[in-house]
Amino acid sequence: MKKTLFVLSLLCLVLLLPIMGVSEMIDVRIKGIDDGVKTTKQNDYQEAVLFAKREAIERAGVKIKATTTVKDLVINSDYIESEAEAILLPGYTLVDIGYTAGGTYQVVLVGKVKAMAEGIDTKELRYAKSLITRGEKAEAEKIIADIIANSKDENTIAEAMYCHVIWGFTSNPTESLEKLKAYYPESRYVGRLEAYFDEKRKERERIIVQYGDIGVICEKDGDFIAGGKGIVLDTNTGLMWAAQDNGSSINWREAYSYCENYRVGGYTDWRLPTARELFRLYDKERKDLPCCLLTGLIHVRSCRLWASRMEGPWADAFDYTEGKRYWSKKYRREHYIVPLHVLPVRGGK
Repeated sequence: MKKTLFVLSLLCLVLLLPIMGVSEMIDVRIKGIDDGVKTTKQNDYQEAVLFAKREAIERAGVKIKATTTVKDLVINSDYIESEAEAILLPGYTLVDIGYTAGGTYQVVLVGKVKAMAEGIDTKELRYAKSLITRGEKAEAEKIIADIIANSKDENTIAEAMYCHVIWGFTSNPTESLEKLKAYYPESRYVGRLEAYFDEKRKERERIIVQYGDIGVICEKDGDFIAGGKGIVLDTNTGLMWAAQDNGSSINWREAYSYCENYRVGGYTDWRLPTARELFRLYDKERKDLPCCLLTGLIHVRSCRLWASRMEGPWADAFDYTEGKRYWSKKYRREHYIVPLHVLPVRGGK
C-alpha cells in the first residue's frame, strides 16, 4: 500500500512539474494586434507590440491591471515592463507582419517569460518609490544606495541605478549611464535611461526657445548654461539667473529697486527671487563652491541673499552657509554681521 502511495505521489509530482514550471519560465509565441484604428504605421506597430508583451506576461499567470490597454503607450509600456510580476526576458524576437487584409496591424513575439519571486530588495525599491512621492528623498537615497551596493538581484540593481539618476541622486548622470551600460548591457533600463536623457536634452532645447536668448553659450554645468549676455539659464526650471550678484551690501527696498532696474540681456522683467528658488541653487554637498551653490556658473560675493516675500518690517532672505531661509529687517544691510546681496532672476515664479 505504501509503495502504491509513493508511486502515485511521484506520478503526481511528474505531472505537476510542467505546471509548476509555468510560474518560473515559459516559452511564448504570441500574436500582437493593434486596436484596429488605423493611424500611423509606427503607432499601430507600437500598439501591436504592446499588446503582444501584455499577452506574453499574462501567459506566466500574471494578471495585469484591466486599465492597462494599448492606449497611452509610454505609460502602459512602462507598467508592463517594470511593474508586472513577470518579465519578458531580453533576446526575444519580434516578427513584423504588417497590415492584414482586415486592416489590423500584426506582429509575432517569440521569446521567454519569467515569473518573478519578489525579493526583499524589490520590496525595498517599491518602498523607496513611495518615499519619493512623499518628498522623503534622503531616506529613499539611502535605500537605493544600499540596493546598488549589496543586492544580488541584477534586475533590481539595474532599476535602482536607473532611479538613482532620474531622482537626482548623482552629480554625474552621464557616468552613471555608462556604468549601467557596462554592468548590465542587456537590461531594459539602459534604453530607458538613454530615452530619459534624450527627453531631457529636447526639454532643454525647448526651454531655451521658450525663455529667450541668453547669448552665445559659453559654458555648461549640469542643468545650467552660461550665455555671453551675463545670464545663466537653469534648464531644469526655465529660470534665467544673473551671472553674478549686485556685489555690495544692500537693504530689501534697494534690492527690489535693483532688480526692477536690471537690464542685462535687454530684458526688463528681472525680479527678486523667491526663497524656494534660492533654495534650488543650494547643494550642501558642493563644498568646493562658494556658499555651496549648485553651480559654479553663478558667482556670489555674499552667502546671504534677499528673497521676495515681506511682512511688515520684515523680509525674506536665504542663508547659504546654513541652507535655510530666515527673516531680516527690510532696511538692514547687516554690515556688521554678514552682508545681504541680491541675485536677480526672471521667468518662472
